[in-house]
Amino acid sequence: MLKNKPALRLAIIIAVALIAIVYISYHIFNAVKPALTLNAARYETFTKSESINGYIFKDDELIVSPYAGYVEYLFKDGERLSAKSVIANVYPNATSQQYEFLMYLNDVIDILETCRINSNVALSEITDKISVQQKLINEKSSEGDADWIVKNQAELERLQSIKSVILDGKTDMSSELALYKNQREIQISTMGACYPITTEESGYFFRYFDGYEGQLTTDKSGSSPSAFEQYESSISKSVSVNAIGSIVRNISWYYECLVDIDKSEKYIQDSYYNITFEGKDKPIRMHLSKKSVDRQKGKAVLTFSSSVINSEFDMNRMCGASVVTESATGLKIKIEDVYIVDGVSCVYIFNEGVASLREINIIFEMGGYYLVDRNTTGKYKILNLNDLVITNQSNLYDGKVVG
Repeated sequence: MLKNKPALRLAIIIAVALIAIVYISYHIFNAVKPALTLNAARYETFTKSESINGYIFKDDELIVSPYAGYVEYLFKDGERLSAKSVIANVYPNATSQQYEFLMYLNDVIDILETCRINSNVALSEITDKISVQQKLINEKSSEGDADWIVKNQAELERLQSIKSVILDGKTDMSSELALYKNQREIQISTMGACYPITTEESGYFFRYFDGYEGQLTTDKSGSSPSAFEQYESSISKSVSVNAIGSIVRNISWYYECLVDIDKSEKYIQDSYYNITFEGKDKPIRMHLSKKSVDRQKGKAVLTFSSSVINSEFDMNRMCGASVVTESATGLKIKIEDVYIVDGVSCVYIFNEGVASLREINIIFEMGGYYLVDRNTTGKYKILNLNDLVITNQSNLYDGKVVG
């Protein structure tokens, strides 16, 4: 029996050593293996756009004042006006200071009238006006302009009083409104001659103009590639010194561009496209009302139409734009996390510590990602919103313990 003790001791030592090796190896493996990374499946929209250049066709007319001077506009951009309306007043003899104060009074009157409709909007506008006034007073203080400060400090206090009244919940500003309107009349009386500018026709007023009014009218839209090229070579810009704006007679307008015939193939007539014009942030949804193709020239004219006039869109006659040609919404998945299992596209999700297979249907690819939807073959369970997709892992299989 004693003779077997060294052998038993050796066996125990070997067993302990093996256990230690396994234990150490396990921790080394866990230390060097890639950390488990999970991405929640969320919906996103991908779009593909392309740039085009073209012309706007609209029925408009230039509004010209017979006098040069400071212009007080009585309508806002895009506002509907009837025939014989007074669009603006022109003050040929006014000074810049007189004009600026008149504009200031008009702004405050607008705010007070807005208060009857939406006190929150009026409060925001009056707060902005106070901030501007305080900034101007600080600037004038550094310049030592005491007279200006005394005059405008009283105006600042009046604005702050109006703000307090709005905060108290008062929406009837008739007394304050009467005060400012009376002050406006007094201001106008100090500015010399005032000439009202009227329009003979009804339509939509805009302060901007580009010198191409009356040339590219709506009856000339929808042209062939040859006619489009003729328009490009024939239109010319006219300059009017006393122009003060334009009136658009017809609410319908068109945006037309000439493109290569290959480029035109992706555009489908009678479909709608989101178009963002140069210098603008918001897209305008437009109808592709006509696509005129000339196969001999290898060119096509795309004619987009709209019956919405956006007051923030200056509608300059010649302008570039970005058109959304493709768009899709689906669950966003990294391309590298997609596996092909039994001929179908799948991902693995983290499900109670194990990898679980989920089938996907790829509908869009962009920038290293897929968008997927639920239109699968039905061979496996489908991916759902907020499922945790396992990423940056290899050798995955359904049921593998991953954490």
